[in-house]
Amino acid sequence: MSEPTSTNEQRNAPDHHVSALSPPVRTIAVESIPPQDRSLSVSLCRVAGEFGSAADSSPRRTDRILEPVTDAVAVFEGYVRIRCELLTGDRYDRPGSRDVAVLASDSLHATAYTMVADAPIADRRILDLYRVLTEGSSTVSGAFQGRSSDDGEPTGIVTPRPATVLAGIAADLGATAVGVPAEQRTALTRYSRSLVAALTLHPSPTDALTETVVHLLEGRDESHATVDRERATTDGTPVETTSIETHLERARTALSSLEVVDRNDRRDGVQSPSARLERATRIPFEDVVADDG
Repeated sequence: MSEPTSTNEQRNAPDHHVSALSPPVRTIAVESIPPQDRSLSVSLCRVAGEFGSAADSSPRRTDRILEPVTDAVAVFEGYVRIRCELLTGDRYDRPGSRDVAVLASDSLHATAYTMVADAPIADRRILDLYRVLTEGSSTVSGAFQGRSSDDGEPTGIVTPRPATVLAGIAADLGATAVGVPAEQRTALTRYSRSLVAALTLHPSPTDALTETVVHLLEGRDESHATVDRERATTDGTPVETTSIETHLERARTALSSLEVVDRNDRRDGVQSPSARLERATRIPFEDVVADDG
């Protein structure tokens, strides 16, 4: 049975932040922001933040902290989407539309900073969130320009770098907001980037695949965790799995260092964060790479 998306899940958090924009700019800005229940970046932010509640046993406080941060992640994803389209697509090629899109992306970029400032945490940690956004923005800009960055990607593997950078920023924001120690934050960032790098190389990189991974990360009904296996295995195109396996191995290596801060019990019937992260590296790739287990 499919789950209807609730009004709350579809809430457009930045509405009041962009309401003062001119209608053309506001339209582009709002349309670029993904629904949070379908955003892989938002899910990675949330699950990274859960490692804070696993450590201090206060999941309700964690939820309050993460709400404005996930809003910021969704807005930042909108910013990245517009920038990608400006540089690689033709959506804004009409006269005048390019300038409007640039204004929309700039507005979303600024809005992300405004939103993280709403998190109910100490000023010192707010500054840490600003740092993550600032450094992430610089890395995204470098990715758009095709410059290499020190992201630990395996040599010779080509991925859509803005997507992997965005995943790392999202996880870092979630972990930083709740005070996850630096070593675990680094591991979560590395995991997220490696997972997304593997997903971009998947032979069936569809919206359905992204939805599957989101469901796995958030511990939703497993009946939703399906992959278009027929397309992935019978479309006649040879699948180069070495690069995918390399990224997945890096994700699992990062995950192994997180076990120490993850309670292995279930909370309200939901698997632990580490268990969900592990499943996201396995289930979507079952018919793509060899099973080492």
